[in-house]
Amino acid sequence: MKESKTILIGASLILSAILVYGMALVVKLLKGFFLLEYGLLDIGYIFLTLAIAVPIILYILIANGKYKKNIFEVITFSGIFSLTLFVPVYLTSVSAVVLDRLVLQNLIVILLITVVILIGTMHFAINNNKLTKV
Repeated sequence: MKESKTILIGASLILSAILVYGMALVVKLLKGFFLLEYGLLDIGYIFLTLAIAVPIILYILIANGKYKKNIFEVITFSGIFSLTLFVPVYLTSVSAVVLDRLVLQNLIVILLITVVILIGTMHFAINNNKLTKV
């Protein structure tokens, strides 16, 4: 399966936005309020989207050579694990009584670091397995 880097970058941004804004809408339907005070127009949702998408985009841009053919697998598994991480963390944050900007900043940093770790782990897991078979 041959994918261009531009398509993968666009898909990463779109899927990250769907994840963040979709969870915001689901929580709005279930709880009756958004996590952030200005609703979907709050800039914090953009930062949450970028915290998930930017490490994946950087991996897409950096991966070359023998790792280029495994980019799709790495970002797919990283995306699945990011989804399973983001949903409970977001629901827990909504359940908190007070959410100030400091908590939001910590949430963004934690998501960013975790997605970077997930991408690194998936990279080594997939590429090590593929390289030892060759």
